[in-house]
Amino acid sequence: KQWYQRRVAITAGVKPLVYKSHPEYKQSDHKPVSALLEVGVNTNLEPVIKFQKDKYTWKKGEKLVVSFDVRPGIPGFSAWDWVAIVDSDWTDYHKHYISYQYVSKETAKFPWEQHPGAARTLNLVFVSSKMNAPVASALLECL
Repeated sequence: KQWYQRRVAITAGVKPLVYKSHPEYKQSDHKPVSALLEVGVNTNLEPVIKFQKDKYTWKKGEKLVVSFDVRPGIPGFSAWDWVAIVDSDWTDYHKHYISYQYVSKETAKFPWEQHPGAARTLNLVFVSSKMNAPVASALLECL
């Protein structure tokens, strides 16, 4: 127990608050444990990828070009990175997107035909294939 607490605190910068053994579980010869940990988060880090604008406007009949920046020291884009247009209540980037475009250099271009038609507010989400996760977002006002 003590070795584990010291090891976590030293290697990960984590402070164990509660550490508990669960001897009542007998399905394995390993002794299960649980812990409540305090983890510090560095909020001063710049995002890995950031849209150049917090809000984009897309007028019906026009194409939409969105641009983004990559934090210095981070490898560039993958050919499989993409930007999705999603509803404001979106929760899963693998589903429920309205449209998407793969990233080319520092932009994603949506042709006028992909405009959702109605005037509404949506979200743009940058999805990193290397991280397998959404890493940036911006508002999209469709007119």
